Amino acid sequence: MNHQNEGFKAPDEELANRITDAIGKTQIVSKDKLDSIREGLCRGNLSSADWKLLVELGSAKVGGPDHK
Repeated sequence: MNHQNEGFKAPDEELANRITDAIGKTQIVSKDKLDSIREGLCRGNLSSADWKLLVELGSAKVGGPDHK
């Protein structure tokens, strides 16, 4: 089913947006990675290794793994 109606988002897209918005607020992943996370969530192809790498790369950019 293709939801091309203006203003309507598929449930997986809406959930991906909510998740990436929450991740963005915590700053555990760099903002430049949020779009790729959103796309991966919509496609359902993010593995645990992908998540680990994204967080490690994001932590390195915002001040290291112990940055809070």
